[in-house]
Amino acid sequence: MNHTQEQKDKHEETYSAGTRKHVLTKDYAIKYIVSWRVKESFHRLFLAAKGELTYSSSVIVLCSGEGMKGSILCDLGFTNVTVSDLT
Repeated sequence: MNHTQEQKDKHEETYSAGTRKHVLTKDYAIKYIVSWRVKESFHRLFLAAKGELTYSSSVIVLCSGEGMKGSILCDLGFTNVTVSDLT
């Protein structure tokens, strides 16, 4: 098996099962605060967008680290989420 296939297999193993456990912290307070911040931000964005933002809108999360915010958005019901990080 080549490296590219190993990467694809590992990615599928990690992300195909739905909600992921986040690896950078096991601190529930931090997870709660990050989750609350994302939910509150998008709640306010939905209000300000006045119908222009839907759960099928494209969302990009830059500097996403391990992708926790992207995972939260998917868990909220967004269907077109892209995360990107160069670290």
